Amino acid sequence: MLTMDRTLSRQIAIAQIPGLACSERLMLESVLPPDRLAKRVIEAVIRRPLAGVSSALLRRCCSAPEQAQKRGLAAVHIHHSCYPKLLREIYEPPYMLFSGASLPVISRLLCVVGTVAPGKREASAVQALADQARAADILMTVPVMPGVPALIMDQGAAVMAAASSAGAAPKRVLSVSEHLESPSGQNRLLDFIRIAPGMAPALCVIGAVDTAASSAAVEFALEEGREVCLFRPPGRLAGQVKRLAEDGASVLSSIQDLYSPVRQPQN
Repeated sequence: MLTMDRTLSRQIAIAQIPGLACSERLMLESVLPPDRLAKRVIEAVIRRPLAGVSSALLRRCCSAPEQAQKRGLAAVHIHHSCYPKLLREIYEPPYMLFSGASLPVISRLLCVVGTVAPGKREASAVQALADQARAADILMTVPVMPGVPALIMDQGAAVMAAASSAGAAPKRVLSVSEHLESPSGQNRLLDFIRIAPGMAPALCVIGAVDTAASSAAVEFALEEGREVCLFRPPGRLAGQVKRLAEDGASVLSSIQDLYSPVRQPQN
């Protein structure tokens, strides 16, 4: 169960206030008590009106630490050692991350996106990628729809299932979200697009990019300067995968190609 001190309680409560930038939440940390969030104090600190935030909503924010503790959630502040380093560097990073168990300290991580209709070729590629990741001690992160981003702790063929919302999930999946409550609508899409690719230095595409959300995740990775690679692509490329190849995306047959010390950067 989550060990709750006054600092963490304050951070969780602040994380629930809508409409704030991460920098504004950080400014509020030393000012607001966890059990009393006053709109006038918040507006004085951030120096702008806070639209659409009522006293009733702020009271619900104050109860958020207790909710997190009852649900057994782990909460990781942006300055915590377990907060993914690369995620901290994206534009407007999540102020806090919530997960169903403690986040591990991540040394090597790969984001995977895939088709919603994997065939035998894609399933074989995923199995090879999962086996290689396990051997190299590399965790995977996948944007799961209609859920939230997840770390795959036990690698297996079901990585594609998680990446494509089809089939059985891996045995150990750690969901990660910047929202305390189960995200829906726009919040879920933002989790999908930003957190999974934001945590990893590279994004690996298997099969087609055939959903708007997966396409947006790829574009986000490119905007953030992450490497986008194609793992064992089919002989005939189409759609966004073809455009990625034409733009110089790496074509990999082995995950070790990403971590080779003699590997040359793409021009």
